[in-house]
Amino acid sequence: MSTTSAVGVWGLCVLLHPGCASLDERDAVVEVVVAPLVEGGCDEGPQSGLPAEIDAVVIERAEGDGWQRVDRVAAGGGDLVLTGVEAGDPALRLVGCAGATPQLVAEPGPIRVDEAGKSALTVSFKPAGRLACAGTGLGPDYDRYAETSQPRAFAVAVPLDAGRVLVAGGADRVQGPRMTVSGADTGWDVYDAREALFLPGVDRAEPLDRRSIGQARIAAEAVAWRAPGASREGVLMLGGASAVRKGRFPFGPLAPDDVVADGAMYFDPDRGSFGPVEFDGVTLATRFLAGTAVDEAGRVLRVGGIGATNEPSDRIELIAEGALSTIELPFDPERQAQVEAGEFDVRLARNVLVGASVTPIGEGRFVVWGGDYNGCGEQPAWLVSTTPTLTVDALAITAPEPAPTCGDPVVCRSWYSTGYHAAARLAPGPGGEARVLITGGLPLGSRSVAGSPDPGAACQPNAFVAVVDVGAKTARVEPVGVAEPAAGSLKRALHHAITVDGAVMLAGGWVAGADPAGFEGTAEVVRYDDVAGAFELIGDRLGAPRFGGFAAAVPGGGAVFGGGLGGGAALDSAEIFTPALPAAVCAE
Repeated sequence: MSTTSAVGVWGLCVLLHPGCASLDERDAVVEVVVAPLVEGGCDEGPQSGLPAEIDAVVIERAEGDGWQRVDRVAAGGGDLVLTGVEAGDPALRLVGCAGATPQLVAEPGPIRVDEAGKSALTVSFKPAGRLACAGTGLGPDYDRYAETSQPRAFAVAVPLDAGRVLVAGGADRVQGPRMTVSGADTGWDVYDAREALFLPGVDRAEPLDRRSIGQARIAAEAVAWRAPGASREGVLMLGGASAVRKGRFPFGPLAPDDVVADGAMYFDPDRGSFGPVEFDGVTLATRFLAGTAVDEAGRVLRVGGIGATNEPSDRIELIAEGALSTIELPFDPERQAQVEAGEFDVRLARNVLVGASVTPIGEGRFVVWGGDYNGCGEQPAWLVSTTPTLTVDALAITAPEPAPTCGDPVVCRSWYSTGYHAAARLAPGPGGEARVLITGGLPLGSRSVAGSPDPGAACQPNAFVAVVDVGAKTARVEPVGVAEPAAGSLKRALHHAITVDGAVMLAGGWVAGADPAGFEGTAEVVRYDDVAGAFELIGDRLGAPRFGGFAAAVPGGGAVFGGGLGGGAALDSAEIFTPALPAAVCAE
């Protein structure tokens, strides 16, 4: 791992003594250790003491949806006595302050007090509002879990509960343009935000061994989902391939050698294992790179993608209440008439989607954007309703420029009809309209997908908000102007858009380099502030370009980024992001 910014993770070994007011031989002395970020990850030889600029540590207890201060302790000299905490406190937050500025933050687990009335607690401080390496700096027993158990390119990452994220699948072997899995599959890890580590199971008590996901799955789809009868939410994993090639193909930059045909797998966090799951109704389609999303009611929608016969799909699948139902995208009326007259091949008349995004907008509705392969991008948006029945409607587009038509050259535009872009749900508009942020992607042309995410050096990136009026079945395109240096970094495809602390973070993906077909990854992270309506680089870079990396928002706040391709190989490193805190946290 390399980085251009001097950030890190600080380990704080804390002994807590409730109620103590002064130090004596019975009281607890806190040993503070600092682990700077160095080449290769967190230093295993930490230095004693918090950074010199940290002059106080604030201790807070979780209260409802917020935090309540219980203590503020001077940080001078390296000795800390933390008071006001009790055994069984479900969640604490420690904030390192430099004057009135929160600079470090840690969230340890529950407090346990021993017979002597003291409690040992290990936490890891992370820089607030910054990127940092995963790991604690507390030595090899901990930091052997600072990376994933093996390299992972095109793995999935899905939030669980209690600040955890499941990371599963992906390729660990790269041979030229081909990515494969060296064993039966690449298994899974659980990222634990409290320790900033990738644990070998759902908790540290479990032994380290290989944990199967059932079959090799590269570039699979996965969503948080609760199986019928399960006690809590796990992860539903669909699709993927056992081997993938990268290059320039008719349907995009990735092509599957063997699409997984074994249906769906479900990760049960109570059992700590994957198992097959079946649905009542029709059979799940075999597809690669389908657009997939889940809504707040647990309804899973899956659209488009590449089928087992290497043909793009027009199928929409809905998984709801343990049943699977399907519908096909309707034919364009003009093309339908040409087919009936024998003037048009039915395969070219279907509305098939490649690289489409799926965004839940509430009340059982989803917005499907982009990927209009046969239509050259003419119909970029669909509204799928799942209640009372599964239906799909084309959305009429209003925009500064009309959607392209087949035969139109790709020229500079204020917005583009794309595939393999990123989408993120924003807050509703003033009239309750659904709003979806669309960024990047590969422009669609005459029954083809562009070979580069950069439409040209003189062109602005594809960045706009789609405002959807459900009743009128319209989508209004509102381009977002982007200034340098963020503009160049937004010209990317196959990237992630995750919501962290109310803002959308864009990370990973493929940007056009000197060789547009060379799949150059990017280490830049861009944040979109919806209130300001502006993009900005966050200031830190990921430790490596992560084309095919994973990204996930962490339950409780923050994000984790890892894996992907770098230097011609799959990566096992990772970075974490902890949101900035308001100055009021550090006020005396």
